[in-house]
Amino acid sequence: MNENEEILSFLDLLDLDEEVIDLRAKKLMERTTFTTQHLNNFLHLLKYKHLINVREDSECDNELEYHFIGKLITCVNEENADAVCKIITIILTLNESTVIFKSEHLIQQILAEIYLPVHTNGICADADLDKLRTSFLHLKICGSILDAVIKCNSNLSLPFLNTPLEQLIHSKDEKIFIYFLTNTVPRLFTGVKGYNILDRVWDFLKELKDDQVLIFLKVLCCLSNYYLPVADSEITIESKIVSENTFWDFILLGLSSEDAFERKQSLYLVKRAIDYIIKTKRSVKISSKSSFAWTENNKVNLKKLWDNYFILLDSLEEKQSNIVLPSLQLFELVKDVRNCWLSCAFNIGLKHDNTEVRFKCLHYHLQFGIQNVLEAKKILEVINDIVLFDHVHEWKIVKNELNNVIKDDTTLMKILKALPLIKWSPVPLYHLTKIMANFDRILCKNDQEFLINHISDLSKIPCNNVIIRKCIHLNISQLISKCCKELHWKKYIPAYACLQLDNTTHSGDGKFQKPFEELIKCNINIPTEDMVQFLYQISSSHANTDFALLYFKEHEDTDFINFIDDIVRKIEDISKRQYADKIDYLNEVIFIAHLYKRSLQKQGGIYEKINFHAAKNLKILLQYVMSILISDVILDVEKIAFLFENLDYVIAIQSNFSEIELVLKLYTTIILCLQDNDTTVDKKVLCNFMLCNLLNSPLIFKNYKQEVLDVKKVLEIIVNAKLTENFNKENSGRLRNAFYEKSCEIVNILMNWGYFKTNILGFIEVVIESGGYGCLKWILRIMNRILPTILDNKDIKFDVIKFFNRMWTEIEEIRSNSQYPICMKEFIILITQEALLENPFYNNIVLLYCSKIIEYAEIKNMPLYILVNQLNKINISKYNHMVYVLSEILLNPVIVKKDNKIVENALLEILQERMYGVDKQNIFFNSHIQLLTVSILSKISNPDILDTLTCFMIKKTEELFKNKQRYHSNSRHQLALQACLQNLLFILLKSRNVNFQNTALWCMEFLGRLPHQPFERICLEWYISLYFYLKESIIHEDIVNQLKSNNVPLPSQFMIMYWIVNHKIKADVCLSREYDFLMEFLLTHIMGPVFSIRLQAQYLSSVLYEANEHLHTNKLDTSKYTYMIEVINSTLQEIAKAGDKSFKKLKNDYYASHFDIVEDLIPCGIYWVLPRLLDVSSNAIAEDCFLRNVFGDIDDSFNLDDNDVFYSEWKVKRRSTSDMLKIKRNVNLVNKEFDNSKETGTIQKKYVPWKNMSDILVYDDENKNKKTELIVVASLIDKLPNLGGMARTSEVFGVQTYVVDSLRHMQDRQFQGLSVSAERWVTVEEVRPGEPLKEYLMMKKSEGYTAVAAEQTSSSMNLQKFKFPKKTILLLGNEKEGVPCDLLPLMDYCVEIPQQGVVRSLNVHVTAAIFIWEYARQNVL
Repeated sequence: MNENEEILSFLDLLDLDEEVIDLRAKKLMERTTFTTQHLNNFLHLLKYKHLINVREDSECDNELEYHFIGKLITCVNEENADAVCKIITIILTLNESTVIFKSEHLIQQILAEIYLPVHTNGICADADLDKLRTSFLHLKICGSILDAVIKCNSNLSLPFLNTPLEQLIHSKDEKIFIYFLTNTVPRLFTGVKGYNILDRVWDFLKELKDDQVLIFLKVLCCLSNYYLPVADSEITIESKIVSENTFWDFILLGLSSEDAFERKQSLYLVKRAIDYIIKTKRSVKISSKSSFAWTENNKVNLKKLWDNYFILLDSLEEKQSNIVLPSLQLFELVKDVRNCWLSCAFNIGLKHDNTEVRFKCLHYHLQFGIQNVLEAKKILEVINDIVLFDHVHEWKIVKNELNNVIKDDTTLMKILKALPLIKWSPVPLYHLTKIMANFDRILCKNDQEFLINHISDLSKIPCNNVIIRKCIHLNISQLISKCCKELHWKKYIPAYACLQLDNTTHSGDGKFQKPFEELIKCNINIPTEDMVQFLYQISSSHANTDFALLYFKEHEDTDFINFIDDIVRKIEDISKRQYADKIDYLNEVIFIAHLYKRSLQKQGGIYEKINFHAAKNLKILLQYVMSILISDVILDVEKIAFLFENLDYVIAIQSNFSEIELVLKLYTTIILCLQDNDTTVDKKVLCNFMLCNLLNSPLIFKNYKQEVLDVKKVLEIIVNAKLTENFNKENSGRLRNAFYEKSCEIVNILMNWGYFKTNILGFIEVVIESGGYGCLKWILRIMNRILPTILDNKDIKFDVIKFFNRMWTEIEEIRSNSQYPICMKEFIILITQEALLENPFYNNIVLLYCSKIIEYAEIKNMPLYILVNQLNKINISKYNHMVYVLSEILLNPVIVKKDNKIVENALLEILQERMYGVDKQNIFFNSHIQLLTVSILSKISNPDILDTLTCFMIKKTEELFKNKQRYHSNSRHQLALQACLQNLLFILLKSRNVNFQNTALWCMEFLGRLPHQPFERICLEWYISLYFYLKESIIHEDIVNQLKSNNVPLPSQFMIMYWIVNHKIKADVCLSREYDFLMEFLLTHIMGPVFSIRLQAQYLSSVLYEANEHLHTNKLDTSKYTYMIEVINSTLQEIAKAGDKSFKKLKNDYYASHFDIVEDLIPCGIYWVLPRLLDVSSNAIAEDCFLRNVFGDIDDSFNLDDNDVFYSEWKVKRRSTSDMLKIKRNVNLVNKEFDNSKETGTIQKKYVPWKNMSDILVYDDENKNKKTELIVVASLIDKLPNLGGMARTSEVFGVQTYVVDSLRHMQDRQFQGLSVSAERWVTVEEVRPGEPLKEYLMMKKSEGYTAVAAEQTSSSMNLQKFKFPKKTILLLGNEKEGVPCDLLPLMDYCVEIPQQGVVRSLNVHVTAAIFIWEYARQNVL
């Protein structure tokens, strides 16, 4: 008996008459209001009537109930909607013969009044929200009506229904949007004919814009069963959307999206679309924004091609590089996929979190070419990642590919158009423009126009490194000169001005020609009719003067000279006219002054003519300045500064100025203006600028030195100056700063003349209080002159320490200002003055600021570089506190950050390119600091000081490594240890009078205490070897015992004794017993259990044997080792054939093959070769000329005693610095180009069918229910790999919930390495062990779950015999302790896996996998 029959039998038993049911129902329908209970009661009555109809296979009259539907619709609300909908469905099904008529009437009536949103306006008003809520209720009622129709196996015919329900897709209410797609559309499709809901929705989707791609994807994913029906689908309609451009265009947009979920939705749809195409045996060809082609006769190959493409996309979405990198080889297999689809894959790969993945995708993308500006932008974004340039070999490959790609004109233009769209770092932009500068072909006219018109945009790309910015501009100029040779002359003038190329500098040896300059001089020809226009355009800005000088250097210059003379005459005329507005000609004066300055820096040709006119016309320029001085014009401080920046140079080189009286008159006028309290501040600034110019001129010094005011009078004028503001108050602050800055410069000039006896401390106080940051450098320069006087004269009351503190604070505030390096240099000169260092009272303040500079070097190393340079100029041995400073610098090497290292590499490359002509004085590297510090150390010859330095460094190292078990590469600990060991070796070379025995004993103890990196290990071994050699120790058992007592590792024992004996063999001082002892010692370990030790012993014994055999005289008797060495060599040859990396590394190791403890003991070997050979990144960048110079100076400082036996030997046998600099690290040892081993591994990601992409159909209730009802509780497990592996297993088998003790585990790399993103697709909850876990288990049991523990107990059931309930909560025990005893009573069952072995249990991850699979096998699979 079924359920319905049971209910009917029960009602019959109660003897309920149908009339009684009808009467009760009628009373309920007559009510005006309805509670939920009323509606539920009515629903039960209707169900009874419906069951009777079913039993009797008849219909009953439902007219009364049908009219009641209208009343229900008017009173429906969110609380009773479900009950109302059920009532409507049953009422209509009571009489199936009338269901169509009545349903059509109801549907049309409801839909005629439904409110539909308009997509152009957001739903924000309360009235709109109320209407939307009503629309949602109406949709539910329509659904219930259609349910009735469908249950009756009928269809409505509504061909004239025009309500655009598809507009509900625009609803901002997600609930309505979901309901419409998942409930209304399917019911309309199944139950209504003539309305064509799917066509309506598709027409609506086709009208969407590109930025509405998310709506398109969500709709199609929800309705994919209708638009893309597949073989096992109940829906058999034929869809044509796969043949429409709109579908593929939006899919392409989705795959190109930055949103991962949009990409996944698109991937789901395209997979399903291809399956649909295969099912329907179609041929499809799309040619629009997207491009897609499918032919039935080639479907096998195409299916394989697209499957590989899908695997590639799925792999790129993963985070782990070990999954992604092997899959990248699929790029080679999907070349035939159209470029638009490849671009989607590259878009994901180029933005991957993993650097290797990004670079490899860049490599492939460049091979496939650049299709448009957007692709160029994405490629440039990857190139703009400065990390790329830390991978030298990878960058070389990318560089070569870029060179090949840019050879194409269209590709170059795409890159040029994308350049301004990127926020560039200096180094990537430099490298890219350098590559573009290699382009050597003339572009088409339109492209030339574009490039030259956008030079301004390219030149304005921010670059905070001045040197690199100039090189970038030079690279761009090279590009223009090579590919833009056919443009009108007007185009070149602004382009050249934007690039700010300095044509007064020489590149390298002066022979390198700058192409843009050659283009101006030789390729541009101004027609006669355009000359006047050309000259006026040139004179419109001082930035065009260089262009004019370059052009007229190779062309007739008469017109230009005459044009300049005309401008000068106009300036002369305006100067003489009393009421003329002088400011109108200021720009022309600036142009002429700038032109004269630039010309005076050159010789020959047009320059001689202009220089002649400059001397003649200087009087006119000075008259103009004087006329401005006495006029009422308001001046701009920037223009004043620039004018006198140029005039200063012009005046300074004039020694035979004919109108010398004018100079004196101008000087007098300036002084009067400065003394006049009514003179405005801008005029006083002008006076100061002019006074500086005059005082810098040899004319004043030569002719009127006695007329010049001394410092005292000038100070009185400046200190007492009343700075009256002009009408432009906005500039008053800058004008005041400019006045005091120039005042300081004037005082400094006068002090250069010898006027420095006057006490100017009062002036300094005024300037500090009133002046700006521009005064700092002058104050410091003045103080550097007078500080010895202040310190010597006890009558002068001046707080030097307070002054230092004030200056340091001021300097710290201008760290980002261009004045910072200048001020810092002056400050450091000040604190290292001999007069200050000799006064013990100031020792602490000097130490304080030196320590601050050393600490600050991590952020900015320029102050430390200046300090080291300054210390090189003094005899540091005279000052004990400065020896302490030196030790701090020696032991605190600057930590080279990756970004700084990359910038230094770029600067080194720039220095080596003569085309850039960069002044080496403006560039320094971290290596300069270290080597200049060593240069200071090399000048110390006092053994006591060297001993002090040694003790201090060892003490600081011990403090640093206190309680330290290990240290990491490139950490502060490692860098400090490196510096310490290098310095200890150098001090040992410098003097044997230091207590090197204690140092050697410390090295032995330290070598045995910690595991060391190769660099530190070799330094320690080197020092110990030298110690034994200098002691003339015999290599025998005592040395081995001493090394063993200090726990020195066996490989280090090998190397120490090998180096000593090897050197003694070459020096012909090796004893047979020493040689025999070492050979026996090595041979006893050639068959040891550890391969690395065995290999090292074999190799060293072979090398040692060969070293003796190569001697021409005094060979040791080694005949007893001949056979053994032959066997060893044979073994090594086999190892070499097998390609063993350890052997390759050992064979190419300089310190195992070629190193000598005495020959290599030179400064260059210690500080330069050693770090480079061992790939130590710190301080590995310097230009060759600097290295030769600094190591030459250090070598020259060795003034050792010829009676020193070791020194005598060293002097003869040491390697030269030039030979050491030629030693290169064997980069072929490991191929560091793109490591294909990772890429050619097994592709872990498999093809994921669209059916398995369950996370896409987030609104599909049927899909949601596909998950199991299994909960896996792993709260007791603490090992992340186990947790990650179980997450992956849980996702694969559809576990409902995965419980861990902390959600933070999911961010850990160990977890992610095993989970491979499974945590994204399975529900993860956090439940802490202890009481929270107990409560969670009890709660789940109350919800009907059966608690099962995976545990071995006396009552455990075997897994293969256990039947898992569908609602199971599986508890897994801790790796060691298992399931705690207090949780076992809460378990319904304990289940164990039968086993045969001795080991008690399986790994918890394996156990979980077996349990989950068995559950899935019983309940799902």
